[in-house]
Amino acid sequence: MGQKGTILTRALIDNYTQGGFWQDQFLFDFFQKILERTPDKVAVVDRDYRLTFREIGRLANNLTTSLQKLGIRRGSVVAFELPNWYHTVVLNLALTRLGALINPIVPIYKEREVSFILKQAKAEVFIIPDTFRNFNYVEMVEKIKPNLPDLKRVIVLGARVPKGMTSLESLLEGDGSLPELEKIDPNDVKLLLYTSGTTAEPKGVQHTHNTLVYTMLNDSGHWGVNQDTVVFMPSPVTHISGYAWALEIPLIIGCGVVLMDIWNAEKGLELMEKEKCTFTVAATPFLQGLLHSPNFSRHKIPSFLFVCGGAYIPPELIKEGWAVGWRTYRVYGSTEAPTITLGRGSIEKASETDGFVKSYECRIVDFDNRPLPYGQEGEIVAKGPKTFVGYKNPALNEDSFDDEGWFHTGDIGRLSADGYIEITGRKKDIIIRGGENISVKEIEDLIHLHPSVETAAVVAMPDAALGEKVCAYVKLRKGASLDSKGLNDFLSSYMLAKQKLPERVEVIEEFPMTPSGKIKKHELRKDIADKLGLPPVRI
Repeated sequence: MGQKGTILTRALIDNYTQGGFWQDQFLFDFFQKILERTPDKVAVVDRDYRLTFREIGRLANNLTTSLQKLGIRRGSVVAFELPNWYHTVVLNLALTRLGALINPIVPIYKEREVSFILKQAKAEVFIIPDTFRNFNYVEMVEKIKPNLPDLKRVIVLGARVPKGMTSLESLLEGDGSLPELEKIDPNDVKLLLYTSGTTAEPKGVQHTHNTLVYTMLNDSGHWGVNQDTVVFMPSPVTHISGYAWALEIPLIIGCGVVLMDIWNAEKGLELMEKEKCTFTVAATPFLQGLLHSPNFSRHKIPSFLFVCGGAYIPPELIKEGWAVGWRTYRVYGSTEAPTITLGRGSIEKASETDGFVKSYECRIVDFDNRPLPYGQEGEIVAKGPKTFVGYKNPALNEDSFDDEGWFHTGDIGRLSADGYIEITGRKKDIIIRGGENISVKEIEDLIHLHPSVETAAVVAMPDAALGEKVCAYVKLRKGASLDSKGLNDFLSSYMLAKQKLPERVEVIEEFPMTPSGKIKKHELRKDIADKLGLPPVRI
């Protein structure tokens, strides 16, 4: 049986194991075979670094031993907030071997989100860069550490390692000794990823060794990813897509991965051409940035497979990819249920649908949870061997899983008789900005603390580059005034992350309301879309 705090039952484990989905294999089992087969092949390209599988193995051995000497054991929670650097590949392998619970945190998260995640996860160790993109992570940790009773050690990657913290570089050097590994359960929780949703707090999504390995074997098999594939990964490795396709798949399949830590479309194209990259999974802005780069035609990238998801994907963008010879497909999934759909078929299917259902049971239900016929619109519910095993906060599971084990995605769509899904909207009240989920409730709760605000509503406004951005509608108290700068300065004082700050503020006299007193957000979304001269966000 797996760890406590999951929805796993013996019946569920037996069902997926006997069905051949969960094979009780670990990342390091696959990696050992790669070491025997192609030890000197380049595994990871990161800036000026080029590491072979043999070098990854040596560093992982050193780090495994070092972390074990620091007290990391099966079930220990280790968080890291690192950019797309090769150290994350080594770290993921070492922590998997120890049976630790791995908690990646996206580098854009700052004091507010990081404090919440580390506290709820009960992280014992936190690994950070000293600085990245002009932000000092050491100073951030020094501010929040007094309120984190479970945090025993901070490990720093970089030149500045204050007294009381540990150098990651020194742990990678090791002393040549090998660790004594504990036996771990393939149904233990391995990965804890936090994602924003309809709640003000991030939700901790739990995956096991079995759910992750099956996801990688299933998806790589579908896409034809093999040891000759070169994965390009600009998406953060602390997101489910980046984690899976940069930290997991190279050590399972034996393919190479090219990491990019700071996104720049032109430099991305240069890197893809130089390293002969052939595959990626990333959100809409990355595909848009590459295809719309002024120098795109100068680069020779003749064959490339771009799997696009995580945000609204314009059909025209997929068609642009096909027009230049790339295979571009829309897919649908989430951190909780990775890739419910995959892509195949004609350009029409690739651009006009969100992919076809594979390796999941999937159906459309009405708001009373009654199944609907093909072609009718309702909420998408799914279950299968890729699905997560529950939230870190078990109270959230009640609203997410029904009595039959179906995961309610909160997304609205239609399912065709031949198995294709088309997303038409969201039941969840979130904004997806460049593939990053943003909790509307979190922002609204803080806006309502402003002394000038009587009522506020936050909605998604359409954006050509990022898909959606944050727009705040506010009704002010009598005689009060407020502008965009004033509101954002106020929100920033609560350590709200930059990408969550409203990029437009609309002051209105009255909100459109339903008879029951709820704000008609669909009218606000239409209003801001009309003002921008863009199609409204679908919902």
